[in-house]
Amino acid sequence: MKIAVVGTGAIGSFYGGKLAHGGRDVHFLLRSGIAKIKRSGIRIRGKKENFHVARVQCYETANAIGPCDLVLIALKATNNEALLQLIPALLHQRTILLTLQNGLGNEDFLAQHFGDDRVMGGLCFICLNRISPGLIEHLDYGHLTIGEFIGSPRSRTRAVAHEFQQSGVVCQVVDKLMEERWRKLVWNIPFNGLTIAAGGITTKDILRDASLHSAALALMNEIIEGAKSCGHNLTGDVAVEHMKRTETMGAYKPSTLLDFEAGRALEVEAIWGEPLRRAQANGAAMPRLEQLYALLKSLNARARMRHRLPPSIEVRNLQRIVRISTRRLQEFANIACALAWKQKQPEAEIASVPAVSVLIVSDRRMAALHKEFCGLAGPTDVLTFQHGELVISAETAARQARIFHSNLMAEIQLYLLHGLLHLAGFDDVTAHQQKRMQRLQNKLLATAIHGL
Repeated sequence: MKIAVVGTGAIGSFYGGKLAHGGRDVHFLLRSGIAKIKRSGIRIRGKKENFHVARVQCYETANAIGPCDLVLIALKATNNEALLQLIPALLHQRTILLTLQNGLGNEDFLAQHFGDDRVMGGLCFICLNRISPGLIEHLDYGHLTIGEFIGSPRSRTRAVAHEFQQSGVVCQVVDKLMEERWRKLVWNIPFNGLTIAAGGITTKDILRDASLHSAALALMNEIIEGAKSCGHNLTGDVAVEHMKRTETMGAYKPSTLLDFEAGRALEVEAIWGEPLRRAQANGAAMPRLEQLYALLKSLNARARMRHRLPPSIEVRNLQRIVRISTRRLQEFANIACALAWKQKQPEAEIASVPAVSVLIVSDRRMAALHKEFCGLAGPTDVLTFQHGELVISAETAARQARIFHSNLMAEIQLYLLHGLLHLAGFDDVTAHQQKRMQRLQNKLLATAIHGL
């Protein structure tokens, strides 16, 4: 079975690493940190196990991996739009998409875009922290529950479970995937939420504080009632089991809290928003969840602005037709990204993406993307995607440079900055918008080139 891992954070690195360490054919798709992982591999360290995958099959593009039998999806739910470009190259007729993401709505998203028959879901019961690319701290647990998005388990469900089991992962197949999603939310909603809302505390702090302990338990019971309204028969024993399990975790900081402290976007909609909407649509009163959801939305927006950290940016040259100095372009991109960040408008996409990817492609690849996403024939100079990806045609840049008596690097720098300004919330639809964006673009371009 050929396996791809999309999203190599803590979850993707751990479960993909376990499969690779167990001898499976695993291919990791990376947006950043590829040089470090190629050099040092993936290392999992912890109280219960330590292992190292020295030789990791890692790639910068899905096309380089090609069609797979199983795709593990471990991206944050906030980056789901990126899957629309990443997944197609990994598919053949019977490829399985197994999402290991948190919350509700991820299977629905995959089913909508790639067909519901491909989709399976997995729930990870594990305490992990990502120290750096390829270095994961395993604090506790590690078992996995998987099921079909539509219908009962099949032979393929058990085959996927077998791959994990043979690689040392305790993996269980369940009949009712959505019921298990709600069961996990009984823990995720209160403990992920309250560790943030109470000021950056640990799960141990919640258990020790009488009022927070009571608030967590009340939220748990409310989620159980919400699950029942959606047709999932959870009992009060679920809350008791989760509380007992939490007592063994010690002073644990959930990954959601670590994201919040780092100024990264929270999975607010998947973990709190979507469960609230589904329960309310079925007549359940959810006052505690509604309050927590509103608070976390506000805190998330404020944290992103408070940190005021621009996303990382990485330039990748994916074509060989036009010769380009990636190093020089990367230096420019670092400066341009910081400048665009300072100009960002309210609700700009650049404020919610952890990283920006700049892909230099051929006219042929650009034309395909232009047709797929804009419905227009032929190549264009630059495409900007809301999830933080800029695609630039090197051949178009070369042609335009000859027409305007410019040089290739200056033309690509112009496209790159133009795309960053779109991410920063600027548009050029009307004449007024075009003039405004042009003035700012010229100003920042001169500043960025001067800073090289």
